[in-house]
Amino acid sequence: MYAEGWYAHQQGDEPDIKLGDWIVQRRCPHLQGDLSRFGKTDGTKLTCTMHGWQFDLPTGRCLASDAPTHRLRSRPADSPAAAAS
Repeated sequence: MYAEGWYAHQQGDEPDIKLGDWIVQRRCPHLQGDLSRFGKTDGTKLTCTMHGWQFDLPTGRCLASDAPTHRLRSRPADSPAAAAS
């Protein structure tokens, strides 16, 4: 899983995915877990079940770390940007 995430991160060309009512980046900012397999949403909170890290979807803020590298790219699925993708 770690190697798969590392290689995906090097390419940087994976499309965003839809989880619940949100469009999010494919890989968890923590250790690059595939959120299409490990991501669970509950309202406006996303949990990566691989390690339990949580993110606030409206802001992308990581609830486990203040590091800027741990921010999640997310937007509501019904936003204009989502319709264009």
